[in-house]
Amino acid sequence: MWIVKLLNSETRYDVPKLWSHLVSSHDVIWTWEEEKHIPLEDRYPFCIRLSRFLVLQMILMCSICFLFGSDIGRYYTQCEKRKECFAYCNEDNYPNLICDSLDITITSGGNTYKDLYIYPKPGDADSSYAECESYIKSAEDFNESPSDNSRLERLDVCFSKSRYPEGNYDEYIVCVKSSEACEDLYLPKRSSTAVGDFDISYVFIGIAIANVFQYIYQFIVIYVIKIKTENIESMKIGSWKCFMQTFLLVCSAIVTLLVVWKCSQIAIYGYATELWITFGIALAVDQGKSLLFHVCVWYFLLRRCGYLKVTEDEYVNERWLTERRDKLLFNMRKSCGKIMESMYYKRFSIILLVVYAVFVLLVLSIYSQLSDTYVLDVMDQVFISIFLFEILCNVFVQSIGFYKDYFNIFDTIIVLVSFIMFFVGQNTKGLAVLRLLRLVRLVIVLRKVSVTKRNNSGYATALEETLAILKTLKSEKKLNFRQKKELTWAIEIIESNKLYDVSIDQKVEKGSGQVSQDAEAKKWIAMATKTANDPLQWFDRDLDDYLYERKRDNDFGEDKGMFEEEFRQHVPLPDRTHFQLEKIFDDIAKWRFNSFQYFEMCGNQMIAHFIFRLFHFYDILRKFQVPVVSLKSFCNAIFEGYSSSNPYHNAIHAIDVTHRYNYFIVSGNLMKYISDLDIMAALLASVIHDFQHPGVNNEFLIKKSHAKAVRYNDISVLENHHLASAFAVLLDQNCDITIDLTEDQYWVLRTSIIKMVMSTDLKLQEDTIGSFKNYRGLPNFPNNDKEKQILMNMAMRISDYGNPLQPHDLYFKWMALMMEEFYQQGDIEDHLQMDYSSPYMNRRETNPYATQLSFINIVVEPMALIWVEFLPDIKEDVLTRGLMENKEILKQKSEQVIDNNDEEDVNLPDKKKRRDHILNNDN
Repeated sequence: MWIVKLLNSETRYDVPKLWSHLVSSHDVIWTWEEEKHIPLEDRYPFCIRLSRFLVLQMILMCSICFLFGSDIGRYYTQCEKRKECFAYCNEDNYPNLICDSLDITITSGGNTYKDLYIYPKPGDADSSYAECESYIKSAEDFNESPSDNSRLERLDVCFSKSRYPEGNYDEYIVCVKSSEACEDLYLPKRSSTAVGDFDISYVFIGIAIANVFQYIYQFIVIYVIKIKTENIESMKIGSWKCFMQTFLLVCSAIVTLLVVWKCSQIAIYGYATELWITFGIALAVDQGKSLLFHVCVWYFLLRRCGYLKVTEDEYVNERWLTERRDKLLFNMRKSCGKIMESMYYKRFSIILLVVYAVFVLLVLSIYSQLSDTYVLDVMDQVFISIFLFEILCNVFVQSIGFYKDYFNIFDTIIVLVSFIMFFVGQNTKGLAVLRLLRLVRLVIVLRKVSVTKRNNSGYATALEETLAILKTLKSEKKLNFRQKKELTWAIEIIESNKLYDVSIDQKVEKGSGQVSQDAEAKKWIAMATKTANDPLQWFDRDLDDYLYERKRDNDFGEDKGMFEEEFRQHVPLPDRTHFQLEKIFDDIAKWRFNSFQYFEMCGNQMIAHFIFRLFHFYDILRKFQVPVVSLKSFCNAIFEGYSSSNPYHNAIHAIDVTHRYNYFIVSGNLMKYISDLDIMAALLASVIHDFQHPGVNNEFLIKKSHAKAVRYNDISVLENHHLASAFAVLLDQNCDITIDLTEDQYWVLRTSIIKMVMSTDLKLQEDTIGSFKNYRGLPNFPNNDKEKQILMNMAMRISDYGNPLQPHDLYFKWMALMMEEFYQQGDIEDHLQMDYSSPYMNRRETNPYATQLSFINIVVEPMALIWVEFLPDIKEDVLTRGLMENKEILKQKSEQVIDNNDEEDVNLPDKKKRRDHILNNDN
């Protein structure tokens, strides 16, 4: 920290972004990504970057090869001597085939040898017996085994006859056959399915040695790059640069030849697989180490432990970001992408996977019955190699974006493990499990093929489809940086509902006077746009934070006795009823709430009792100084405004909706997103949302040119009426519960109530759900007042239309009342000789269960699914024991009604006769 304070404030410190630093420093990222943050003339083409990367990795490979070669040559030579001696034995004693196996065991240096034979000394002086006899070594001639320090290296070739004194020959030696296991350089063992301990020392020693030469090589590369020949007179500098370039080429050629030579030797020795596995692990460890190192360099050195800010945007020229130099790589990606997006390629992929699926099922059925499975294993590896090549092509085209899909990660892991297991050894069970997992590839590809169709299915809004098209277009590789930036801006504007907002560019010259004109224009824009009268846009956030309290005490506080006395005075009910209601309120946070029973107990005091209790529960009475007398008058007026003749839209429905909203606040943990003022607005909006409902819908009022429809210009007629009538009650001096609110608090409360009640209009289904879908994926949602209002609107809507989410016994009571209200409107329309506003209002021909099933599928279920995804704590109550059970019952009852109608249609084929039959039965 003190170093940062000592820095001169006038000194410029350009700190790049982390990704830009990695592109410039990390081998793999620098090779793959073009350095767009630097000028075009300073960038290197892909071919040069790739060549540099290959040379660096060849240095690593060369280091590992020489580590292998230190022992592998000795092991290989010593083990080959066993073959030679066995051949010499048969040659010296031909045609007598006496070099047979011995049924004995010899232990030497902690190793046990069982596959032995006798090599008798022939009479021919020119025989090779003496050479094999010279291979007899004492225990001190071998080193300790690198894989097991309890024994010596397993490299014995022959033993003296003293190890087998019972031989029938005068002179002989006992030798080891080549089939006996020799010392392995590398584990897991190639001759067994058992996996031994992996000696990691080769990896780290190889990396340490290679890094020294890699740094020297990179230093020379950078030095050559920095040599500039500015004019023709700098002959000496030019010659020196040419010499250094030639030196680099020679070094690269030498390293390449060394790698080829050592790799060919190791392949002859039979350890090629082990070499490549070690190199692969070393490469991964080396690059991972480099990535971690450069991240630390960026944070601790460039950013000075976070004290310096990233300033790349200030010094990076935007033109650099759009210029392209990697034409070769770009054209290769483009061509490969076209091939992989073609219909022929997709068909080929599906056919290949189907053939592979049949092959896997065939192999699983016969694999255990075959003695030699080499041919099947090779065929399997051919398929896997094709799949691995396909994955590499996808990574080449899409880069890291290919792994944004978790299915692709799973697919890559399965293919890589399958590919590697072919070389390192595998058992039958492991192979069977892997082959079963590979069948998932068929599901993955079929999923990709059908993803477009699935995206177009369901109940997507026009806004969602537009955004999906723009996002698909943005993912096109053909677009340049500027085009993608413009598409990103368009997507953000649409998602934030700012499509029609007006903005002013204030980038003007000084002294032009334009700034002041723009300030005046901004005032007109504020007055003319929808945000002008939105207090949520100008409400002081500090006040909202002050009102927001996460921890609310369930106890009523010290004034509980005083409140109880005042509460019973204003809500006159028998003591026994009060006691029973207290038990109900103990479970007020539970999903099951019988509002019918609640109405029977409270009568006309239902709304007053419910609101009083909730206001006291949230301490709203004290926090906002709500006059108890005014609250009592307000609740009574609201109750009187609900028509008891409405089967459905009555005061019981208002309390039912208020309970659901309260359940979301408490049990759904919605409380952590909203303030106390928001809770007050939510409870009031719930209780007034259908105030003075006439029992008919908006369509009926509009068709009849009712005064309400004329007053509100046919736009959300009932919702506007509910709000206007309720606020008229609220403005009454005797019912004004907002009298002690500040002006800011009042306007926030009013605005929030208006937006919540307006969101209950059925025609706003797409707008409400679409806004919630668009915003809920944003970080820290809800992050501002606008997002919070969208959340509250969604809660209001799901509360209003949430009857199908309740337990089935309560839901079917509400369903009967809802359908009866529909039928009553249909009866009125039939009496007035009007067309039915909707077919389900015809009580004679409507299947109520099918109607409700459609209502759930179109209106309720889309809301419920995204709502429980946001509030997962309520999933069990709302979906499992609510919606899903009700849907199953509705399907059964709907099918029963259809079957009964079909039976009647057999005897009543004429539609008019069938209608008369229904009328007579109803009468």
